[in-house]
Amino acid sequence: NLFNFQPFVWLVPSTERTGMITDFNYRINDSMTAYMSLNYQHNHSHTELAPSPISTAGDNLIIIPKTNFYNPFGVDLSFNYRPTEVGPRKADITSNTYSMLTGVKGTIMDKFDWDIGYQYGRDETTDLTTNALSESRVKAALARTDSTAFNIFGGPNFKNNANTIDSFKVTSQKGGSAELNLFDAKVSGPLFDLPTGELRGAVYTEYRTENFNEENDAISTTLDDIIGQVKLASS
Repeated sequence: NLFNFQPFVWLVPSTERTGMITDFNYRINDSMTAYMSLNYQHNHSHTELAPSPISTAGDNLIIIPKTNFYNPFGVDLSFNYRPTEVGPRKADITSNTYSMLTGVKGTIMDKFDWDIGYQYGRDETTDLTTNALSESRVKAALARTDSTAFNIFGGPNFKNNANTIDSFKVTSQKGGSAELNLFDAKVSGPLFDLPTGELRGAVYTEYRTENFNEENDAISTTLDDIIGQVKLASS
């Protein structure tokens, strides 16, 4: 039983990028300037893979029970199968990045440069997978004893009932965010002259907070149930 991956696999994801950068400067006086920079970036990519494989060896001993409506052998069976009627696995990854930098800078005594600023940044990412397979639901569909059971014995042109396929096809969503708040101040300039040249110095101080968050759906976390996916941390 051979399977041709080529009709399903994308070698290069499709990608859309939208961004904006805006800078403002306002000269308060000869020695002081206010500034602000605003940035936004939106990225979206889409790619596809072959339908998820179902196998006894690879996925926690999924078997075809002897009671399966279509099992002609009357015994439990090990198997390898790829349900093409599910369609390709589709991954859509979306990210949004926001950042702002604002502050005031200037000169003291015509020689010391100073800068006081605040920076805020936030990244948000979502990874949406469609046409994934739930292991527990596949097992339940294989265990049915009526004509709604999942049938792998139909041959190359056979298609399972759409309701049967939909009963174990799932969508999973993983994501997270990161946030930065940063205040800083610095001053620099010449201190005094040495025989070898001017000695300069600088003082810098910073206060920052960083927050990280995961936001994964219940199928990706609690159930640990998507075929071919490692369990993720909860949000």
